[in-house]
Amino acid sequence: MTDTKSAPTGSELTPAQESTGIMRADLAELFAQGLATIPEAGQEGWEGILATLARVEHPEDLDAPWRSSGGRDVVGRPIEVRGLRRMPSSFGEGVPFFLIADAVDLLTGEVLAVTTGSTGVVGAWIIANMRGWMPIRGMIVESERPTEQGYYPQHWQPYREPKNRPAAKAEPAEG
Repeated sequence: MTDTKSAPTGSELTPAQESTGIMRADLAELFAQGLATIPEAGQEGWEGILATLARVEHPEDLDAPWRSSGGRDVVGRPIEVRGLRRMPSSFGEGVPFFLIADAVDLLTGEVLAVTTGSTGVVGAWIIANMRGWMPIRGMIVESERPTEQGYYPQHWQPYREPKNRPAAKAEPAEG
């Protein structure tokens, strides 16, 4: 990106994909605009470190800003994603960047930094961020079967309230 005030174009977002025709230009532009709303890791890095430390509730989590787990480490665990940062990826396939999520494990309360380059997860988190839905709760789900290339695709599964849950009863008014 050469101009920090304008959103990157589709070609800046996905040079390999544009040249191979994998992604339509309108989708590339949409996700480029969304990606532009996510700060690069390292920009105001001190602010991210302090924000993560401010969420720490136990002394053993004071190293949370420097602990990172890959998406595979939290597969199937409910998390709340509270913020995102991006970094360029050196991985030769897929999206040319990965995201770092400032998250909390909803079962343990542990503060996490979750990294992922999974197209399904990255796409969902970019859309959630663009539309102002952060923080967002859910989990990373991984396919049981690998692709022909041996990868196990992942996607984001948002938390949903149970559909058959009885409606809450109104408390009688005091009077």
